[in-house]
Amino acid sequence: MAYSVVEVARALNLECEYVPGRDKGLMLRKKWDQYLRDRLVALIDETGASVVTFDGVVPYPGIVAAKFQRPHINLVWIRRGMWQKKPQGVLLGLQSKLMDYVIEPGDVASPADTGPTKDRKEALVVEPVTLYR
Repeated sequence: MAYSVVEVARALNLECEYVPGRDKGLMLRKKWDQYLRDRLVALIDETGASVVTFDGVVPYPGIVAAKFQRPHINLVWIRRGMWQKKPQGVLLGLQSKLMDYVIEPGDVASPADTGPTKDRKEALVVEPVTLYR
């Protein structure tokens, strides 16, 4: 998530927190996953959250690890459709089973989708998500 997304959420009076991505190179990947897990667990405890939502291509190990430490949390994956045909699709079933819910926003170009998420049944497909109409 880009920091600018936080600014949009705050403008809408939504509470949010920005965690710099592992691609920023601030720490090794394993250390970053531990940091993410610990930060999410702290946020769950601080806020009394009952749902953690991940909006991205593939859930990070730190997100799944937070679920193991706080099993009462409903873990929701807002999964993008239109995946490319790449090896990552092989793990799609396992990744989906680690979530409590999978939501896939529709896409205007969905009739052209030939990727590994196209015919999967575990996701609730919804209308495209947008702040503007």
